[in-house]
Amino acid sequence: MKMVEVLIIAVIYNTPDEALRFLRSIERCNFSSLKVVLVDNSDKGNDSLVQEIKKINVDINYMKSPENLGYFGGADYGLKYFLKENALPAWILVNNVDIVFDRQDFFQKLVTTQWPDNTGVVAPAIISHKWKTDTNPKIVTRYSGSKMKFYKLVCTNMLTQNAYMTLSYLKKKLSGSKNSGINNKESGGGGRKLIYAAHGSCMVFSRKYFEKGGNLQHISFLFGEEIFVAETALSLNLETVYDPELIVSDFEHASTGFFYSRKIAAYMKQSTLDIIEHYYKES
Repeated sequence: MKMVEVLIIAVIYNTPDEALRFLRSIERCNFSSLKVVLVDNSDKGNDSLVQEIKKINVDINYMKSPENLGYFGGADYGLKYFLKENALPAWILVNNVDIVFDRQDFFQKLVTTQWPDNTGVVAPAIISHKWKTDTNPKIVTRYSGSKMKFYKLVCTNMLTQNAYMTLSYLKKKLSGSKNSGINNKESGGGGRKLIYAAHGSCMVFSRKYFEKGGNLQHISFLFGEEIFVAETALSLNLETVYDPELIVSDFEHASTGFFYSRKIAAYMKQSTLDIIEHYYKES
């Protein structure tokens, strides 16, 4: 079986231009022990994208999904395909193609850093191109049952979701760095901190996450991936580590747009209900 140090599973939905920007940023990193599986959930084929991919000097496997499988559904599809002929890599990244690896040493830092033995998930600094703030740590400590009940009310319909999201982004813009003043348990080295959940736009899984029984089989079609991964890691006695020295840029909302449509809002509502049912049933 072929062995690579880093596997990137990227899921796209009607965003071929963003996919090429993303792939070219990987090429600039010039990291040899790396493979990309690009899972295309788009409504139609992307023949021009396939042709452009051939010009990029990265080991890329493009695959059109049989249907729109959702974010983690697509990632799970890509991972299973990869593992048919390849060994489990040391690191597996799951991300959308809104992000860009603009620090060329990202992968070198990832594979050479001395991580704690029980590291299951790594949360890099994800710098919002729009807001110039770090969207990680996504969730520092596990939400309480009462907070999840509040989110259930927020997710009742499209209007309340968009209103809440607008207020959140305004707060982010006014407050500056989201991570300033976080009082969190140090995990040692380079400002790294233990957190509850990593932001879903770029999640870095250690091999141990999968060796101990973790998977990408999220309970919802879309949204809530962060809590699913966090709860899975906790159940496996693995930690999620935020490391601000691993940095990517995020040109967010390319696939869903800034404001949610009724369809996207329905996915958000269902995901919230799924999360409460599976992880907060006793709260």
